Amino acid sequence: MYDQEKKTVASLLASLIVLIAYVLYSYARIRERGADLESNLTWWAGVILVFIGIGIVVYSIILIVFRILNAIVIQARKEEDDSTDVLDEMDRRIMLIATKNGFIVVNAGFIAALVTLVLDMPSAVMLNIVFLSFLAGAMVEGFWKLLLYRRGIGNG
Repeated sequence: MYDQEKKTVASLLASLIVLIAYVLYSYARIRERGADLESNLTWWAGVILVFIGIGIVVYSIILIVFRILNAIVIQARKEEDDSTDVLDEMDRRIMLIATKNGFIVVNAGFIAALVTLVLDMPSAVMLNIVFLSFLAGAMVEGFWKLLLYRRGIGNG
């Protein structure tokens, strides 16, 4: 597995952990407090900011653990560490394609969030759609990176 693939797996794992934690936390609070959270944008903004911070910490910890485990495996196999942070042309193309596809998801989520405002839905719905679309965009980008590293990219 390439070093870039390992970083992508770490990113996907961190995004998944944050997504699951956010959904569980939000669902519990909605069941607990009910309809008064629909218009409380201050509360939702605070929760989203906290989960952004949690995501950064979780990603950092997972990436550090992956690096340590990778070093241990390489040392145990007595292999030479060939992982470098230098990107070649294939890495750049894969990142470009994956980033484009991730942005498509984010843009679709942003448009969906605007539609909720036009349909006069609560602003908290819009805020949640924007946050979740960023998480989904990051995950789609990661899946595309893994797919393209495994499958390869054509000449087109």
